[in-house]
Parts: sequence; C-alpha cells; structure tokens
Amino acid sequence: MAWALAVILVPRLLAAAAVAAAAAAVVTSRGDVTVVCHDLEMVEVTWGLGPNHQGANLSLEFRYGTGALRPCPQYFLSGAGVTSGCILPAARVGLLELALRDGGGAMVFKARQRASTWLKPSPPRNLTLLWTPDGDVAVSWPAHSYLGLDYEVQHRENSNGNEDAWQTTSGPCCDLMVGGLDPARCYDFRVRASPRAAHYGLEAQPSEWTAVTKLSGAASTEPLPPQAWIADAQATAPPARTEEEDDLIRPKAKRVEPEDGTFLCTVPRPPSFESRGQGGGAMVSVGGATFMVGDSGYMTL
Repeated sequence: MAWALAVILVPRLLAAAAVAAAAAAVVTSRGDVTVVCHDLEMVEVTWGLGPNHQGANLSLEFRYGTGALRPCPQYFLSGAGVTSGCILPAARVGLLELALRDGGGAMVFKARQRASTWLKPSPPRNLTLLWTPDGDVAVSWPAHSYLGLDYEVQHRENSNGNEDAWQTTSGPCCDLMVGGLDPARCYDFRVRASPRAAHYGLEAQPSEWTAVTKLSGAASTEPLPPQAWIADAQATAPPARTEEEDDLIRPKAKRVEPEDGTFLCTVPRPPSFESRGQGGGAMVSVGGATFMVGDSGYMTL
C-alpha cells in the first residue's frame, strides 16, 4: 500500500514543485521589465516590450521601507491603450519594493532593492574645452551632486567619423587632461558619467554621451584676406602701458565654453614678424608683397 501511494504521490509532488519553481521564476525574473533610476531623482519602470506581458494591462505598487504599498502615481500607456510603464519618485534611503500584477492580481514581477541599484546618471553638462600651452586639451564640467561616479572623455580626429576611432581618457574627477594631440588638427569630444560597480552594483548603467563638441586646432595656417591682415596688424601695435598694468599677470590661453554640438573656432594667429627694416618697423610678407609695420601699427606700402 505504501509503495502504491508513493507511486501516485511522488509525480504529483514533483509537478507541484515544478509549478512553484516556475511561479517563483516569474516573480523574480526581470524578463521584459526594466527599472531605471534617473539621476537618483526619478524611477522609471517599463514593461510590455517582450512577449510575456505585451498587451497586458498591468498595475504597479511600490513602497520604501516597511510602509504600506502605494499605487503608481503616474502610468504611461502603449499604443494599444494599455499600461506600459510607471514613473515614481526616487529616495536615497530605504529599500524600494516594486510589485507588478496582472488584471487578476497575480504577481508577475517583484523586486526589493535600493533605488540607486538601478542608477543611470544624467549626461554631464556645460563642458569647457581649453587648449593648454603644452598642446593638451583640458576638459571640465560641473560635478554631479552625488559621489561614486567615474567620468569618461572620448576624442577622435574631426575628419574621421568612424565610431571605432574614439580614444578614451577616464578618471574620478570632473576635470581631465587629454594629451597626445596635434594642435594643428581638429577633434571631436564627448563625455559620459559611469557609476562604479563597487558603489552601486552591477545593474547601474552609464549615462548617455553628451552631444559631440567639435574643437578646432590651437594653431591655424589658413591665410586671411589682405584687408584682414591690415586690420589685424593695426591691432598688433600695443598701447602705452601704465605701471599698474605692468604688474598684471596675463593668461596664456583663452577658455572657451561651448554649447553642445557647436564648433569652437580659434582665431588664426597673425603672421610672424621678421626683423625690423631700416625705418625701425617690422617686415611682413603677404601674398608675395612685403610691407613694413611702423611703431604706430600702420603698414607702409
């Protein structure tokens, strides 16, 4: 009798265990459910992009800590008019519990972690690019309001649009120096922030890249029209300096603060002045003709 009962019950017990395991997998599996914590300010939960929940009108409840579960404060709908995601506030303390259910109340997804586990920072803003006297480029931007981030600066030659041509310089600060550049060439730059896995975990993801900023070379050899050279030469005659101005420390480079996607143009350097002529002025050659710039800054033809 006992043997007969075992033959009958064991298959049923195994089947029940398999059903329970499958149910547990549905509850804990991420499947087509995606959670992103944007900049530690907002949590976005989306679903319905895969075969499991597509077309299903799911509902979400959440809570921080041990408080009562609260309904999603803001759903967004798919093209079919069913729920496909939820936006809820982020908190930097306490565990965030998410419970996603189908129309019958059955749990299809559940998670309980810190919101920062799903961190995705916003891209860095207000990039500043500066050519240094040594031919390097200093890249800086305001730091994020929270710690545990590394920053990546990528650059490539502006004439090469190949995505694989990017070279990366990274560090934990928001002021990085990029070396090994040719001041006569133009470059593309972009930056992103990456959460450290040791600080946030493996589910955190880097920010989007900033828009590509194009930086011209520090020195340009393109000639200017002769009238422009005359105007430039007039500007080269320095006014008489006062004793107070002699004590000033003048910067060697000008900092340029670009908007995203703009092209930063450096003013071409004027031609080098040759040795002074007999009249005491500097000799300048433009288009095969030679001019002498007097002490007043005017050219003598």
